[in-house]
Amino acid sequence: FLVALVTSFIGHFTWTFRMQHHELETCWRPVLLKFTVVSCFGLGLNTLAVYLVVNLLGFPYMYAVLLMVTVVPASIFLLQKFWAFT
Repeated sequence: FLVALVTSFIGHFTWTFRMQHHELETCWRPVLLKFTVVSCFGLGLNTLAVYLVVNLLGFPYMYAVLLMVTVVPASIFLLQKFWAFT
């Protein structure tokens, strides 16, 4: 998880939500902290989706995958864009 977190942060910081060059030295630490919070939230949402769909509703795991590849990434992207990288 840690390797994926760091790799994802570097990619998003550098390309997806491009920070201006003069902001790089002063603002990466608070952005990394917020990015980590949102990433952990996403991990929690994925875990919750599996638990709810499989254990509480009794559906096959593949129904949880539908949530994990649609709702969770969209939610995480919006949180990263409008909170973590602002």
